[in-house]
Amino acid sequence: MAEKVVGSNPTIRPKVFSMRFPKPLGVVCTTELGWRTVRLRWEKLLPLEFEDVRFVNPESFERKSKAFGSRSLREMLNTRAAAKAAIAAGAKDLLVATNTDATLLPRKSGARYFIYMDATHFQTQWISFRSPPKLRLKLRVEKMKKLVQEGHMFLCMSRFAAHGAAEEYGAKFERIRIVPPPVDTERFVPGPVHKNPPIRALFIGSRFKVKGGEVLLSLCKAPELSQVEWHFVTPETRPAPPNASFHQLKPDTDELIARIRSCDVLVAPTTSDMLSLAAIESQACGLAVVIRNIGGTSEVVVDGGSGYVIDRSDQSAVKEALLRYVADPSLLSLHGQAGRESALKRYSFPIHAAQIRSAVEAVQ
Repeated sequence: MAEKVVGSNPTIRPKVFSMRFPKPLGVVCTTELGWRTVRLRWEKLLPLEFEDVRFVNPESFERKSKAFGSRSLREMLNTRAAAKAAIAAGAKDLLVATNTDATLLPRKSGARYFIYMDATHFQTQWISFRSPPKLRLKLRVEKMKKLVQEGHMFLCMSRFAAHGAAEEYGAKFERIRIVPPPVDTERFVPGPVHKNPPIRALFIGSRFKVKGGEVLLSLCKAPELSQVEWHFVTPETRPAPPNASFHQLKPDTDELIARIRSCDVLVAPTTSDMLSLAAIESQACGLAVVIRNIGGTSEVVVDGGSGYVIDRSDQSAVKEALLRYVADPSLLSLHGQAGRESALKRYSFPIHAAQIRSAVEAVQ
């Protein structure tokens, strides 16, 4: 079994007095996609509230066979095996990400599951593929309903996901907690204020087209936005005009943070997002945010307060929002300050760790 213990020593346990939660917390979290960033942050923040945190990597139980679907049967079986390993090691409280991988969690094991999720099965299907759920997805939802019947808890990144857990899985109010994703507000901090043009606009997205990159690239040459300098953080590269540049930066690195801090506004006309971690990180760095209203993204930004929420992923909607900043650049600072305050109050490490502890204590 591959096990990483954070916040405790598995062989030497000195007697100390601590206000942290004393029982072991097992953490089963994939390292794929954006969940890798969440897991790395959990390794830093969960020991703030838990004496004994044990991470088990599902990829350590890799299966060769693959199945259809946005998440394969292989990944579900890996998560099941990792949960079994954590339970066998003595952890009865298990924080599991995500709900999609949690479908085949072992039952009647004496464990309490706290399933961290950004959207339900049906929500993900509709937002990602614009199609109704197929039979295999409905069968997985039935499995989730059994978890609900057994009293396990759902930790939802947004109200959007929480409503989905209630409506789709049948979860009761007392078994749902809204726990937004964490950001290290001591690393993601505001950069220098730019008092003169150009306005520096930022795009972050591993999937360039899906996240709206092509919409922004087409706007680079718009005469009305001549005061805007564009920065695209993405693995992809495209031919770009002189006022645009591409950067290949890894998540959660000092280089990425420096790039965010050098900009004024994050622009995210995404067509497929459940919640935007990039928007939260940008707010922590004092950036205004222009974001598409899809999934739970609009819960991150106060329209007209910390940025603008647009209803379409097209040039005209983005242009309209950016022209407000061109007309009054002081709004960038005002919206950025409001975003920073929101990050400190809602997404900081201490807040996130306390929310998870509160959820665990609620079912003891």
